[in-house]
Amino acid sequence: MAYFCHKLCASDSDEPLIDWGCNPIATLTMKKVRDETCCLAPWVSLRIGLSGEVFACNHNSSFLLGKYPDQSLKEIWSGKRIHKLRKHLRKNDFSLGCDICAEDWHHHRNNAASFTLFRKYQPGSWPSMLDFRLSNRCNLQCIMCSGLSSSQFGNESAQEDELFGEDFMRQLDAFIPHLQTARFIGGEPFLIPEYYRIWERIIDLNPQCEIVVQTNATILNERIKELMEKGRFQISVSIDSFEPQTYESIRRNASLTKVMENLDYFSDYAQARQADMVICFCPMRMNHHEIPDLMRYAEKRDAYICLNRFYYPAHLAIWSLPAEKIVHLRSDLANYKGSGASEKSRINAGFLCDYIKLLAQWEDDARERVSIPFIPEKLTKLLARFNNSLSDDPVVAEKMAGIAAQVKPEQLYHYLNPIAAYYGINLFQEFLKQTNSEIVVDDIRSIKMQAD
Repeated sequence: MAYFCHKLCASDSDEPLIDWGCNPIATLTMKKVRDETCCLAPWVSLRIGLSGEVFACNHNSSFLLGKYPDQSLKEIWSGKRIHKLRKHLRKNDFSLGCDICAEDWHHHRNNAASFTLFRKYQPGSWPSMLDFRLSNRCNLQCIMCSGLSSSQFGNESAQEDELFGEDFMRQLDAFIPHLQTARFIGGEPFLIPEYYRIWERIIDLNPQCEIVVQTNATILNERIKELMEKGRFQISVSIDSFEPQTYESIRRNASLTKVMENLDYFSDYAQARQADMVICFCPMRMNHHEIPDLMRYAEKRDAYICLNRFYYPAHLAIWSLPAEKIVHLRSDLANYKGSGASEKSRINAGFLCDYIKLLAQWEDDARERVSIPFIPEKLTKLLARFNNSLSDDPVVAEKMAGIAAQVKPEQLYHYLNPIAAYYGINLFQEFLKQTNSEIVVDDIRSIKMQAD
């Protein structure tokens, strides 16, 4: 069995690894994998990013599995990098970029933990899920966003037509018949032409595949409605406030009235198809008090909630507040009592419970920032990681050095540490290319420390 697993992880074939359903030894091996690891992502999923980078999931942007078109999608799925990640996760070793799930695992936040998403899939010779982030094309300029996720900041990724052209679509055709789920984010997915081509292929080749779209709900036209009638769509809507002034100050260029009209359509669609709908919410300083409203609205619409883990910009985030303020926010939520009348409302209560646990952790972190003396060596080690990654881009490296010279070392450490853990230094590098240094400096200075 050990030899079989070694051969499985060492395969360099550009064909799928093995037909699990026809091989009893492989079936037994994968049952053991399910029993041994909390996360099945590298056995069931691939995520394809803006420039062709491929990762195992949307929460690991550090451990690159491969890059299209330098490698084919089949080569990446059968390559050495993905097998290395599988080997680590079989031992619940999260060290290869899986810091978010490591933290959830350690703090027993299993209701909203990302790794639970993949438990519904059975490992096989092909991915059960493909996750697409092929473009940042968007119509909004949200205050928590940047050019990485919205073209409205003047940095549209204009290469999709060339990068994700006919060859890419042909390669997808081999994967689509085996999919249970295909997920699409942006930008705004309903503005991205490549997604329409993929949706049409899925409807043609695998009409039972669930098509999950993360949308800001500002776009709804007859073409979208026609596709939704043909396919199995699950709509996940990003709404960060139910108060018009707050919503439109967060999601600039959007109208809450129009979004709620479109949300009515998506909700009716989900209920008619007995499909799930998800309402995503970014808890920030200006909207945190609306989380109970979110819970009640989700129960009314028979929808799931998603409370995003929000870190940046730091001056808008909860984690960077003084501990006393986090205590107040946590106690307000702890007093919320949902009806528990449906299965979804009970599941949502579990998500809220996990978020309250996260607030408790942020409260502890905030107390440490003001009570435990800062250790400069921690920043030195952290900066070494950043400098090593940024060394291939002298302009960004110089920009980073200039930022570091303008802020307190302890503030810089607490700003960079979540980036290294949760976002990936490579994404931060792209962010720095597109962002004015003074914006970053001001954000770092917003973190409350002992001397403030």
